[in-house]
Amino acid sequence: MSTPLLTLIQHDALQAACDQGLTSLDCTLDLDRSRTTVSIGASHWSWQGSDYPYLMRCKDRTVYYWTGEDFAPVQRYGNALIKLIPTPWGAPTLKCVSPESACWNSTPSGKPEAAPNQYALLKKSSNPVPTW
Repeated sequence: MSTPLLTLIQHDALQAACDQGLTSLDCTLDLDRSRTTVSIGASHWSWQGSDYPYLMRCKDRTVYYWTGEDFAPVQRYGNALIKLIPTPWGAPTLKCVSPESACWNSTPSGKPEAAPNQYALLKKSSNPVPTW
């Protein structure tokens, strides 16, 4: 069983369905790769036999995954914080968030319409070198 992935768009849709008293909602829980139907309840929503709470707080430009107990941002900390950022064309990009300005950035390689799944990680230096 896969874990649901939420962004602000899905969070808002789930909350609106709850506020409107709907019992089900057709939405995506995998970053627009597919559509599924979830059951809407007053205090939680259900999908594939599991109950999930509504997010108390949902930030824009953040992807959340289910940890087994709660939703948490998809991110990793090594020497800098790296997290997935949802994009308008579906595929998330990587973003480095660090106290220092010297960290990795990501940019789409070309236009999103032309190559939505290709991204280059560029090191901040005088000669950035893309890695795939």
